[in-house]
Amino acid sequence: MCREQLVKLRPHVKKLLDEGAAVLGMSMDPWEEASRLASSLGLTFPLLSDPHMVTVVEYGMEGKEMGMPEMG
Repeated sequence: MCREQLVKLRPHVKKLLDEGAAVLGMSMDPWEEASRLASSLGLTFPLLSDPHMVTVVEYGMEGKEMGMPEMG
């Protein structure tokens, strides 16, 4: 997720959690950078690190329509 998407998600987290959803963010940054970003944005949900885009590709989250670079 990009910074803009994380900020847009933030106001909806409580409602999602109240409805039983698990809320996670995914960053392609190394965990140190993802951790700093989560702290700077005051995120109340985990921001996972996937610098090699393994999970991103498995879940089909790559590509311009998802705001991610295309693989290949």
